[in-house]
Amino acid sequence: MDTSIKSTLESHGIRLPEGSRVSAWINNHKWNTAIIRNTCPSYIANGILTIPLSRHGQDNTRYWKFEPKGHYSVKSGYRIGIGLHNPPEHQSDASTMESWWKFIWALSIPPKIRVFWWRAFHNIIPTEQNLRRHHVPVSGWCPLCINQEDSTSHAIISCPMVRGFWKGNHVWTKLKRTGCSAIQDICFWVMNHLSKADCEEFMCQAWLIWSVRCSFLHDQEKQELQPPRTNASVLLDDYRAAVRDLSINQHHTATTSQETWQPPLEGTVRIDVDASFNTAANVCGLGGLIRGNDGTMVIAFGLAIPKPDTVVMGELFAIREGLRLAKEKGFHDICLSSDSLLAVQAVTSPTSDLSYVGSCAQEIRCLCLDFTSATLLHVRRSANEVAHFLSKFAISSPAPFEWVPGNSPLWWTNL
Repeated sequence: MDTSIKSTLESHGIRLPEGSRVSAWINNHKWNTAIIRNTCPSYIANGILTIPLSRHGQDNTRYWKFEPKGHYSVKSGYRIGIGLHNPPEHQSDASTMESWWKFIWALSIPPKIRVFWWRAFHNIIPTEQNLRRHHVPVSGWCPLCINQEDSTSHAIISCPMVRGFWKGNHVWTKLKRTGCSAIQDICFWVMNHLSKADCEEFMCQAWLIWSVRCSFLHDQEKQELQPPRTNASVLLDDYRAAVRDLSINQHHTATTSQETWQPPLEGTVRIDVDASFNTAANVCGLGGLIRGNDGTMVIAFGLAIPKPDTVVMGELFAIREGLRLAKEKGFHDICLSSDSLLAVQAVTSPTSDLSYVGSCAQEIRCLCLDFTSATLLHVRRSANEVAHFLSKFAISSPAPFEWVPGNSPLWWTNL
């Protein structure tokens, strides 16, 4: 067994005999649930059982869990390192943090302003103080007023050189009376005391001030700090008008995703699959059915597995199970549909992905090569209702099932 795996298990009090191998816990490309649960505590066993196993003998590889596709980047490595040596100045409980993020992402403001406030909240916008904290050789003093430390809140709210840009803003007037100075305290005050409209205007105005500040500091020809060319209200109106126009255009644009179920070409079978989740029971249900080009059912199937870490992994497992069953039944030309766009994109993406998602997507691509022709479609939920029903039924089913005409429950036949 890999020494790192063995040492990890031993750190949790699990002693394994010398010469133990991971392969001893695998049977026919599946985890041996009985051995794992008898050997490991439930919280470790559940984690092991969610790791996908390839049926095509993929090589082991290392991946960087702080990037979605598993490739190490200097950017993510730097952020992790900085986080280890410079913990956040302001600690908040998880429920408060979750409320803040839900609040900010629900605001009707341009995405770049949401990102700006995410960066401001974490003190990673390039103020002098933040740069110095990250070991950049700067003074740490505000380059505009010179006489105060250039913190995040100072740069966009309290600096004497930008106060004039807040003139007439009643939110800024209220904020001054609170005495809040740390940027996270300001963020939480905004969330708890302002209306949604006032919050949106305040955040847009702060971003405009930051923009003119950056423009002044990086443009050597500018002699003085210029006010923003527009105000927050105009910015918001323009953004909302653009969103409305985009929604109208998208409504009239044909989509490649099927809205209703459509039969496959003659000689081809249609495989509809889906995954459902029961978080409380830590169970994921996989379900689907295979139909001929006349729409009649060939086989319906379902099974329950331990809930994977992400929804897209469950959807990929459903796709894999549909392909496995089609191969087992001897079909050669298939058209498989899923209502998970992320899962379909993971399989069809040409980019390298070292994560669990990428590993499962690669196995699905290998399975597709076993067919004469294989097509993967993204469909709307309305075109995948039956597969969705089967996946939900699989969660409560006492055992995996495969139903064929003449050998299926009466209630299913009458459905």
